[in-house]
Amino acid sequence: MKVESFQIRFNWQTNQRRLQISTAVPDHKEPVLSLYHVFRNNIYLFSIQPVINAEAQKAWEIVEKDREAHLPPGFIGVLGRMIDDFYIGD
Repeated sequence: MKVESFQIRFNWQTNQRRLQISTAVPDHKEPVLSLYHVFRNNIYLFSIQPVINAEAQKAWEIVEKDREAHLPPGFIGVLGRMIDDFYIGD
């Protein structure tokens, strides 16, 4: 596996914010569970991962459940879609 890293930018409360996203990318074609580590100013914040929900749709969840209370409602889903958009844009 190799480590891949990229930035996501978004506006929050009239300021532009940047998050650094880091993930391990497999060297082979077999499916693996993706885990995305989120950093801000080189400080680790939390990790998120895609999951399949009860309606058989792709959703996103935070790994460290105790940190979810510190995030705005819906933020994990939006961040997950931004990660998806990064890969679709390639």
